[in-house]
Amino acid sequence: MKDFLIVSLILVSFALIFLGLKQAGKAKGVSGALMGSNEIDLFGKTKERGYDRLITILTYIFGALFITLAVLIKTYVS
Repeated sequence: MKDFLIVSLILVSFALIFLGLKQAGKAKGVSGALMGSNEIDLFGKTKERGYDRLITILTYIFGALFITLAVLIKTYVS
């Protein structure tokens, strides 16, 4: 059981890294913030659609799975 949990945590970690790299950048850049650009909308509501939404939902799911596995490993291994 211990080995299964550890291997699962490693696989979920790699999936989270991959999903994080696949997400589209949402930042407009630091230069716009420093120069006072009006394009920056920090608290604006934007709807993700299609592929971006799928990647975001998968990131949330794998993040919750990562936390759950970490707690289970801490509980059962030690």
